[in-house]
Amino acid sequence: MTESQFRSMYTNLTPNRVALVDCNNFYVSCERVFNPKLRNQGVVVLSNNDGCIISRSQEAKDAGIRMGALFHEVKRILPSMNIIPLSSNYPMYGDMSMRVMETISTFSPEVEVYSIDEAFADLTHVSDNSISDYGSQICDRVFNWTGIPVSVGIAPTKTLAKAAALRAKKIRNGPRVHCVNNADDIIEMLKATDVSDLWGIGRSHSAKLRNSGIENGLQLTSLPDQWIRSALGATGLAVARELRAIPCGELEVTPPPRKGISCTRTFPGSLISIEKLRMAVASFATRVAEKIRASSLLAGNLTLFISTGPFAEKKRSVSETHVFSCATEDTILITEKALKILEKIHAPCYEYKRAGILISSLVAKGQGQMKLFETGDNDRTARLMTAIDDINSQMGRRTLRLCVEGFDNSWRTKREMLSPRYTTCWEELPLVR
Repeated sequence: MTESQFRSMYTNLTPNRVALVDCNNFYVSCERVFNPKLRNQGVVVLSNNDGCIISRSQEAKDAGIRMGALFHEVKRILPSMNIIPLSSNYPMYGDMSMRVMETISTFSPEVEVYSIDEAFADLTHVSDNSISDYGSQICDRVFNWTGIPVSVGIAPTKTLAKAAALRAKKIRNGPRVHCVNNADDIIEMLKATDVSDLWGIGRSHSAKLRNSGIENGLQLTSLPDQWIRSALGATGLAVARELRAIPCGELEVTPPPRKGISCTRTFPGSLISIEKLRMAVASFATRVAEKIRASSLLAGNLTLFISTGPFAEKKRSVSETHVFSCATEDTILITEKALKILEKIHAPCYEYKRAGILISSLVAKGQGQMKLFETGDNDRTARLMTAIDDINSQMGRRTLRLCVEGFDNSWRTKREMLSPRYTTCWEELPLVR
């Protein structure tokens, strides 16, 4: 497809406009909202167990700190670069994400929450003349209401909006908004967009395209559909069509039904003792049960796995699944079955580094099959779970818990540089002096 053919095709398309709102350096930005000393300061946020870098401030990027760098490898050089490391504070990030998404929804009746720091919004109702200003308003309102800076890419399709957002992130002065309103804008942007930066084109596919002489997004749009499907599959063909400004899907305003709920952890140290594993598994069971109830779902299957680390001398990875006779939300029952599986699959003398629980075969609450004559027990269990959730919601998680969870926290995720949970814990609310 030549540029002139692209322009001709574009004029015949139904007008459509999608915005991708992408939070800038989201985890770092959340930390800066409540700690002004971190502004204009190099900051990195670490993964669980303070393992590797998962978010970087612009100062850290400019200093050459790479994404995914192991913390123990860069720990000594960070002070000389004036870069502060912080442990990940997921309760705060989740709460701030919800605030950002609620703010975005004030601009559009249709918003698809794509990830913790990204959302698509339908802006078809906005005129061409005011679309750039509208993007600037989104940036301003999100920052004024939440303190989180965002970049906005606006284009006819989600894939083009993703590419536009990447360009918006490179803007240093003024609102980070990049809008492609016409065929010439799209052509110019795709010429400058490397195939490896295209949404939906992974590392192997980008290598395959390069081997065929395809370096940028515009070149991809010119390939025959048959070749694209053969080389990149149906997903690659959808990407190419969206780059041609042909939408291949609606915004998922209503999230798809959840297929599973999990709680997994990598331990800060290896666990040999089954007693500590029992505490960890009971804690995981409690957490997945809380998630199930929060989503108004019931558990059909429970899978428990335990495994050694990749560098262990004796390696072992084992799992087993229990099928509930009746779907349940009962923490006590879920914990009981998980611990029975643990007793069955645990083998001594192994250094277990990771464990987790996956709940699958989820059904909506009220649709699960119940045993005859057990209605009263089910009602009592539901009331008990509601009471526990209410108390823990008001007094803090794990205020009420099963005895088997214990009080030994040595197996829990290591977070030695954790900031306060400013928005989700009463005891850690910021003080105004």
